Amino acid sequence: MDSADKRTTALKGLDLSGKCILEFGPLNRPLVPKAAGVYYADHCSTEDLRNKYANDPNVNVADIAEVDVDLTQMKFRDFASTHGPLDAVVASHVIEHIPDLISWLKDIHDALVPGGVLALVVPDKRFTFDLHRRETPLWRIEDDYEQRRTRPGLPVVLDHFCNVANVHQHTLWLEYRLGAEILPAHGNPSAFDPSHLIQAWHAGHYIDTHCLVVTPWRFVEIIGALSAKYDMPWHLKFIQPTAHNELEFYVQLQKGGEPTDWSARAADVRRYALRPELV
Repeated sequence: MDSADKRTTALKGLDLSGKCILEFGPLNRPLVPKAAGVYYADHCSTEDLRNKYANDPNVNVADIAEVDVDLTQMKFRDFASTHGPLDAVVASHVIEHIPDLISWLKDIHDALVPGGVLALVVPDKRFTFDLHRRETPLWRIEDDYEQRRTRPGLPVVLDHFCNVANVHQHTLWLEYRLGAEILPAHGNPSAFDPSHLIQAWHAGHYIDTHCLVVTPWRFVEIIGALSAKYDMPWHLKFIQPTAHNELEFYVQLQKGGEPTDWSARAADVRRYALRPELV
């Protein structure tokens, strides 16, 4: 899916003209075009991003969006307290990197106006390098919150490097069994020496991984459980499960609104989500 189609799907049904909006991690392909009231936030400054991606053939550094909120210098909640409330928050391929999901969701919920929307693009583990990793259990998300993690925990880091697979979504859509049963995890756990990762982690280094590993229906289950337990009533405004030959799904969570039957919605998503060929 190209950038225009992704933008159309992610922002489906939303009128964002003249609204106050923050987009996390736009890099060189923001979903929300820059305009008055539109802010971009990232994990480092514009200059640092350009240096980081200087040799990445997939990123045109000249197109990297100017960062308004460097999250190493300002917390999101501090930005929201001076620039909010926000009408919408947008994040494409960001939520899976968040070490403390509950705090992140609570901060966004607090920052939104009633009826405000969190629009997300989320990778589906079935079609990414997370193929062999198990879906994130709720207890781990809650433990991350209790620990108020600011970087991925050591078990998540080791799970990533032991189990990520070198796969492509088109191959998996063509013949899922090839990836699910034949392609090995490139970490090769039997020969994997984690000592350098353990040392780096204990030295305080930030080791980037996918902290949230989910299918579309598991994501709905998680948000439903967190919404009820942590006093942040979200409404599932929109979800589009992973389309054929794609690796991501689309979600819009609304602050307040009609109560959502999360179990029923998760069951519907699981029932009607596209499945790849197994033979």
